[in-house]
Amino acid sequence: MTSGRKACRDRPGVVPVEAAQRDGTVRTDIDPAVTTSLIGRTALAVARAQPSSPELVDAYLCVLLRGLRPSP
Repeated sequence: MTSGRKACRDRPGVVPVEAAQRDGTVRTDIDPAVTTSLIGRTALAVARAQPSSPELVDAYLCVLLRGLRPSP
């Protein structure tokens, strides 16, 4: 594992993602550090979007969360 990737894994957000993967709530084929990064970057994109709106927030979250769910 590279030092950059290790630094990502050591971030606090990774632990809840790993727990969600163990519970079957989040896909296990995506590295927890990548999932944490996707969530953080999505939040940043929503915060920077102009004009911001509740509909835009809902759209981002819907796509993100549906993509993280495991397939049945």
